[in-house]
Amino acid sequence: METHVKTMTAAAEAMVRRLLGERADDVVVTIVEPDTAGAAEFGEAEADDGVLRLAGTNGVAVAVALRHYLEQACGTQVTWLDEPIRLPDRWPDLPRFRATARYPLRYHLNYVTFAYSAAFWDWQRWEREIDRMALHGINAPLAITGHEAVWQAVLRAEGMSDERIAAYLGGSTYLPFLWMGCLEGWDRPLPEGWIAARERLGQQIVARERELGMRPVLPGFAGHVPAELADEGAAKLQWEGFHTRQLPADHPRFMAFAQAVRAEQRARFGGDGLYATDPFIEMVPPSGEPEALADMARRILDGVTVDDPDAVWVFQAWPFSYRSEFWTPERVRAFLDAVPPERLLVLDLWAEHAPLWSSTDRFADRPWLWCIVHNFGQRSGLFGDVRALVRRFRDAEDGAAADQLRGIGLAMEGLGTNPAVYDLVTDLAWREPPDDLESWLTAWAQRRYGTDDDRVREIWRVLAATVYGPGRDVLVPSPVIRRPGLDDQVSAAWAPDDALGELVHAWRLMLDVADVVSAADAYRRDLVDLTVQVVGGLAGRSRRAVTAAVAKGDRAGALHAGARLLELLHDLDDILATRAEYLLGRWIAEARDWGATPTERLHLERSVRRLLTVWGHPNTNLYDYSWRHWAGLMREFYIPRLQVWLDWIADGGAVDDPTAAVDLDRRLASFEQLWIADGAVGPVEPRGDAVGLAARLFDRWSGHVADDQP
Repeated sequence: METHVKTMTAAAEAMVRRLLGERADDVVVTIVEPDTAGAAEFGEAEADDGVLRLAGTNGVAVAVALRHYLEQACGTQVTWLDEPIRLPDRWPDLPRFRATARYPLRYHLNYVTFAYSAAFWDWQRWEREIDRMALHGINAPLAITGHEAVWQAVLRAEGMSDERIAAYLGGSTYLPFLWMGCLEGWDRPLPEGWIAARERLGQQIVARERELGMRPVLPGFAGHVPAELADEGAAKLQWEGFHTRQLPADHPRFMAFAQAVRAEQRARFGGDGLYATDPFIEMVPPSGEPEALADMARRILDGVTVDDPDAVWVFQAWPFSYRSEFWTPERVRAFLDAVPPERLLVLDLWAEHAPLWSSTDRFADRPWLWCIVHNFGQRSGLFGDVRALVRRFRDAEDGAAADQLRGIGLAMEGLGTNPAVYDLVTDLAWREPPDDLESWLTAWAQRRYGTDDDRVREIWRVLAATVYGPGRDVLVPSPVIRRPGLDDQVSAAWAPDDALGELVHAWRLMLDVADVVSAADAYRRDLVDLTVQVVGGLAGRSRRAVTAAVAKGDRAGALHAGARLLELLHDLDDILATRAEYLLGRWIAEARDWGATPTERLHLERSVRRLLTVWGHPNTNLYDYSWRHWAGLMREFYIPRLQVWLDWIADGGAVDDPTAAVDLDRRLASFEQLWIADGAVGPVEPRGDAVGLAARLFDRWSGHVADDQP
């Protein structure tokens, strides 16, 4: 026990130094012995005479205490974003306070986050993410990095050659979809040396997480195997035009695979009793018989507990919503009832929008986590109905399933957006939900910018009423990025016309307050986001004007509106280019770094380009699923693709021409495939001054919000 405490203390001290730099010289860290800590995790902080003392039951609790101290004593907001932490020259005095975990489990990440955000993170980037996890109280992060090493070893033991294994694993960007049984062999091959390098990285990740007191959630076995190892008894599953094979529960080799996977996993990554396993994440199960579903649940549990009888199966309830026509109450109950309550943890994955706990008979009284998805594919835009979010969480706390509620989860498909929403959710595990969400948001922003200026309060009052207001719990596709079509209907909901006037008011104030906070990187990012929201909304108006003119046969009017549309999008690219995190070239460069040869680097780049645009093959419904407002992507892909559409209109394309759809689709597909193969990295460093450019765009476009009002 003494060795364990020393190890965790050293890890917590190292984390504090990474976060605070030289200011850590005046910080004392203590890990509290478990036998004196009580049942709940807690962290404590106090400061006097320039010394800050942090104590906690583990490194995560210490980090939470640090974040709360920075907020309360220093007026500093520490978000999920990779932003500098504003620190005082001397630690302000603060009487001892305690932050106690309200729930034992705080989950983080989604399988597909490892594609849409973390596909090419190196250790330095993962280290920053783990520190942010700790600061926000996460103690159960999903950990799938390096899982391909496990399967390589298992399949070698099955007699498959390395060439055939590589064909099964496919490409690096799409591995998370393989682990969920959605596809296999897509976008192959992996770079030479990838598997060994990712295994080492995965080991670093779980080691650091454990040092800080987290329990990494490792992937389990759900029956998915390569087609060549599946006999006639295996089921064929279909997902978005892809096909995979799954062994049924009664297959004689099911447990052999489960045991082999766990043995190889244990040797490389250990285990902490939590295993994420999803047999039918978005697929229709091969049998609708309740007993067949129960048999599959029991067999998956057998695989999870094969070397740990106390292990817990972590299951995403997403299929119950996504395939609700299949998952009748009888089938849900049969599936969940097959697993003892103490062996199952259900993730109510989209609870901020469509909670399932109340429509599934309380998940058959199984333990569960209240989770948010919020972001699909790391799409861009300011959004999140914070009032509905808190209301639905309160409903869960007060509802019939409250006695089995074990915590919260952040299961976003993409990271790096809307930090206020994610700070709010993680606070729910440590503090009572706030009653006044407008006041919560304005106080959050004032800490974020380091000022109590009334203009900041007014800016965020507007944002609280618009982009974070009622009905904003689902992000609709941006009008900027949607693939053109014959009947090109784009929603106005991404930046509603009735909100644009208010957003222009906030935009003006955001520029006015630059004299106070322009040095704050967080302010500059938020200014860019707000600028994009307004200019993108105007672009949506112009695009709808193109469509309306085409429908009326007014080709000249359509092309006039199209010219305005492209002008707006070029301005969007310019403002986005001021931020490193919004550069397509940076993500491409990160991907290329994992290649050892020019051929590998080009393949990795093309994988990124494909994922962000057409996603997969032409038979999927995933075109533009992972759309981003990114510099480079805007100028190199979205603008030229819209130009293809406008050229088609200029050439005489019309909605009443029966061959028009085929012609337009052919032109668009040709451009898309040429762009994916292009091979140009683009800028990797930001350019331009965000404040100056935003001011110029305000002068250019703000007046059009009222002038162009439909």
